[in-house]
Amino acid sequence: VFEITHPSNPGMVSNMLAGISFMVAAGLIAYGFSVVKKFKQI
Repeated sequence: VFEITHPSNPGMVSNMLAGISFMVAAGLIAYGFSVVKKFKQI
């Protein structure tokens, strides 16, 4: 927690934000694929 509030280098925060946004995007894509599969089954 201390590293997040007081980062030793600014690059760490941007890397964390990029990783989080990448995970969110990957989750949305996976969710979209599951929804498309469900619609194809109907």
